[in-house]
Amino acid sequence: MLRKYKRIFISIFIVIMFVLYYVGTDPDTDLFKNLSYGVSLLMTLQIFIIASVSFWLIEVIPDFFVDEIYGKEKDLVEKASNTSQGAGQALIAKSIRILAYAIITAASIIAFTVQ
Repeated sequence: MLRKYKRIFISIFIVIMFVLYYVGTDPDTDLFKNLSYGVSLLMTLQIFIIASVSFWLIEVIPDFFVDEIYGKEKDLVEKASNTSQGAGQALIAKSIRILAYAIITAASIIAFTVQ
């Protein structure tokens, strides 16, 4: 049952994490105003949170709009793996998705570490 609702749990967790991050870093809250330690940890968490939200936007949000296509992705991969050409194309599509995740992560790191 947990596997069925995995995306919903991940979505809720990421949204809560995103809101808590921006509430914590808001200048009006003074939560992290004068830290003498832990700044590197906060910067790393900031990169992780922004990358997670980006992944969520790419993976979960389109499911609500085009679920007929994305919802049957496992079936498409199973059918494509029946032939060598289809299996190759499925692996190329998977590698493009992984490359997109790497670009998003790199962009998050660059955006929050370059001053």
